[in-house]
Amino acid sequence: RIKIGREALYEPGEAEINLSRIVEHWARQRPDKVALHFQGEAITYGALWRRIEETTAKLGVGRGEGVGSSAGDTQIPHCSTSMP
Repeated sequence: RIKIGREALYEPGEAEINLSRIVEHWARQRPDKVALHFQGEAITYGALWRRIEETTAKLGVGRGEGVGSSAGDTQIPHCSTSMP
């Protein structure tokens, strides 16, 4: 179970985790906190949320619509995440 305050973002047995809700929450609460490091760049929750919003706008995806991505068997090198 993943909870932020009283809001449950994921319950055991659910098919998927709504990652965008987690990022959005931390972008509002702690926008300057580093969310992840990728190829030597530190990306904050605020910057990550802006990238998500820009990308979904370009794709024409609205709030509540699902989006999937795939890199096949490719692994992203040197990527780590951080939860506040």
